[in-house]
Amino acid sequence: MVEIKPLSPDDWRLTRQLRLDALLDAPYAFGGTYEATAQRTEEQWRVWPGGGQVFAAFLDRRPVGLVCGVPSEDPRIDHLISMWVEQEARGLGAAPALIDAVAGWARSRGRDLLELDVYESNQPAHQAYLKAGFTVIGPCPDHPGALTMHLPLRPGA
Repeated sequence: MVEIKPLSPDDWRLTRQLRLDALLDAPYAFGGTYEATAQRTEEQWRVWPGGGQVFAAFLDRRPVGLVCGVPSEDPRIDHLISMWVEQEARGLGAAPALIDAVAGWARSRGRDLLELDVYESNQPAHQAYLKAGFTVIGPCPDHPGALTMHLPLRPGA
């Protein structure tokens, strides 16, 4: 059974491990690089992502996934970023559980929408987001080849 836990700044080593594992496994899916990310200091890991919340997925007490919720400049929207599930744990419910964790975090903050960007070439992630109820809004202006997707968090949002 998949368990989702929010991570605190004191969990920075686990956050670092999962983020670096994600970049090694699927460098095409993220904006950052392994090399640059590996250079972050403890202090930088403790505050990453700025103003947001990190969640980890565990399968039989073993960490297998990561996702972050981060605030937007728009007070109605939070962003879902950096989602990753290790290959051996895919299809076991970690992705929907991680999405639900960020959606719950955003709802608790009074947000109306959850937004994300996903590369069109990353079909497994794109399909997972569609299955979770996200809809494509259009091309992402900041990342060529990516789509922006929204998930309404409240009726009529």
